[in-house]
Amino acid sequence: MRTRHILARGSLALVFACALVTHPRRSNGETTAQGQVPDQGSDFDALAKSAAEDRDAGNLTEAINAYQKALQLRPDWAEGWWYVGTLNYNADRYEEAIPSFGELVGLAPQGAAGWEFLGLCEFETKDYANALTHLEKGTALGGGQDQELSRVANYHLALLLIREGEFEKATALIGTIFGQGAAPAQAKEALGLALLRIPLLPREIDPSKEALIDAAGNTAALMQQGNRNDALTSFVKLIAENPTAPYLHYRYGLALAAASQSEEAIKEMREEVRLSPESALPWIELAKLYNQEKRHEEMLEAARRAVRLAPDSAEAHRALAEALQSVGEIKDASAESDTKKKLEPEKAIRETRIAQLYGNPETGSAQSTRGTSSETGNMEGADANGGFDELARQALRAQNSGQIEDAISLYAKALEMRPGWDEGRWGLAMLEYSTSRFSDAEKDVKAWLAKNPQSGTAWGVLGLCEFSLHDYDNALIHLRRGENLGFGANRESVRTARYHLGVLLIRNGEFDRAREILASEAGGPTLAKEVQFAMGLAILRMPILPEQVKGAQVPLVMEAGGVAELLENSKYDEAYPKLEELLRRFPGTPFLHYVYGTALASFSRYDEAETQFREEMRVSPESELPLLSLVSVLLQAQRSKEALPYARKAIERAPGSAYAHYLLGRTLLEMDEARESIPELLAARQLSPESPEVHFTLARAYAKTKQPEKASEERGIFLQLKAQADQERKLQQGPTFGGFQKQSQVPPLQGTGTQKSAADQPKR
Repeated sequence: MRTRHILARGSLALVFACALVTHPRRSNGETTAQGQVPDQGSDFDALAKSAAEDRDAGNLTEAINAYQKALQLRPDWAEGWWYVGTLNYNADRYEEAIPSFGELVGLAPQGAAGWEFLGLCEFETKDYANALTHLEKGTALGGGQDQELSRVANYHLALLLIREGEFEKATALIGTIFGQGAAPAQAKEALGLALLRIPLLPREIDPSKEALIDAAGNTAALMQQGNRNDALTSFVKLIAENPTAPYLHYRYGLALAAASQSEEAIKEMREEVRLSPESALPWIELAKLYNQEKRHEEMLEAARRAVRLAPDSAEAHRALAEALQSVGEIKDASAESDTKKKLEPEKAIRETRIAQLYGNPETGSAQSTRGTSSETGNMEGADANGGFDELARQALRAQNSGQIEDAISLYAKALEMRPGWDEGRWGLAMLEYSTSRFSDAEKDVKAWLAKNPQSGTAWGVLGLCEFSLHDYDNALIHLRRGENLGFGANRESVRTARYHLGVLLIRNGEFDRAREILASEAGGPTLAKEVQFAMGLAILRMPILPEQVKGAQVPLVMEAGGVAELLENSKYDEAYPKLEELLRRFPGTPFLHYVYGTALASFSRYDEAETQFREEMRVSPESELPLLSLVSVLLQAQRSKEALPYARKAIERAPGSAYAHYLLGRTLLEMDEARESIPELLAARQLSPESPEVHFTLARAYAKTKQPEKASEERGIFLQLKAQADQERKLQQGPTFGGFQKQSQVPPLQGTGTQKSAADQPKR
């Protein structure tokens, strides 16, 4: 998957200003590198003016041409290099942007933004060595004035550190970017790579490994947020599902050691020694743990093992020095300490076995062998004899005439001659998929995606193959990616992909997002009953697959799906009696009262909604949803004092919910306890920084506590986010990949509306 990053076009002005700090502006709006005024009648002035006018008018090609002509006259004009670079960057012309930023950093070497842009462009052109050097330079200078640019630059720097094997540095850097708030999806992906010690970029990963990396990233995010207990629980589940994954036991052992559970940590490190016999890391940690337990002989043996496995490791020699010291071998300990000092600082090592385990062979060493003399000779010989061309023609004729088996065989033979034949690879994959050969189709689609990673259709097909093979976690990741990139297939195929995506979202507990996806497919010519049934699962918040519904639950789910479709179409008069009938026939069904109450509240029937939410609290005593909805209804009725205990109870049940913190903060604010509301609203802001409602309410709280500067800042953020959200809705754009896109978009609001975000959804 190609890693994208954002730089909102509107934010460029801030970065421009940053770059020009050391370059004084003339009265006519032009700037030189040394602040010298060019001749007033020169061609340079005319070209610079024309460039600025074209840039402001959006005529980017003309602007770049004018800037380049001006730079021929004045090569030390830093502003010109800046604009040529950023205009090319914003148009995704990274190779063209690199020379401009190279000139810029030569003229203004203390400007962090120039180094950051240069490194980002080099990253996109796969010049990773220079990208690492230049992004580190930008970070060392403190970053530019544009915080978003620095955030994007540091994120890509973290990816490059991971690629170099500097996993601890990368994890720490991600922590500085996102703090302890809710990390976006791409940050979690990077954390997952670091936790598993995978020295690869996201675009180099085998898609079949992405579910494991995603789960590892969620666990790492819990650790970074300080949720130690949840992280340890997550580790147990992760290891149960992936018992032989390298470095999972190692990282779990580290987490246990940090929680002072030494014996359990030793067991995990011992298991890692078995799984990773060539790694010194678990032996180094075992030496530390044995030292804590005063088991000095075992400590010495572990340290000696570490040194034998990694003789160039400063950490291994440090462990051995401490072990020798503990058993009284002072002279040898001193020698080991000297060796440790000579080897510092520790050099990162990229483990080939890990790269091979997780890497996509189509983007790694396997791909690099294509085009060798032997393959080229085969291709040339085949073409000379007409072999490949004839096979390709025969395959197409067989496909068009419905001779599918013959077509598959012919495509396979042609691809043996020319493995890089993309059209044939895709044709073969589609034939395999259409004949339910999902394993073969999965393999060929992955090979095709290695060269075409922006194809939403291909990601969708891969996800459908994985669904059929019961690889549901990867299927969700890839169908979601296909949805974001756009399923470019016929309407029936899109409906199939979106239906399966909705089902997997339900399985993952993302019920509201599933309803959004499924509602758009309801009532269609195909899959109508399947979609209705899935909507029933979503509305009843049952995180299972349709085929897992048994017995009396089948009619319940089907009829609940019918109610869900009525609600989605705002047919409340028809939905209300059906809900009442369901409650009569299926009493005690979790979340039926919640659904009814939510529907009533949407029509401001707050008293009736309150009754339903209170009944749901009785049926679902462990869920925070009816509590939160009850608080919302009580606030609408201006009964904040009654709402307070329910808001506090909701926080106890869902401490990581942005919506819960927001409602508690808002409740306290309505009770004129503005100062007490601020910590809760700040917690909501940290968990959901893209929510306009949180910033608006926080602005009110700051205003009431006579903090006008903070109130003004929050109000400004609110207006900006609201405008962006309104624009996004107007354009009907889908959700972003965790905020790392170049378009001027904001991620979906998280946990501050009537319906909560996927991140806030509890699993029953």
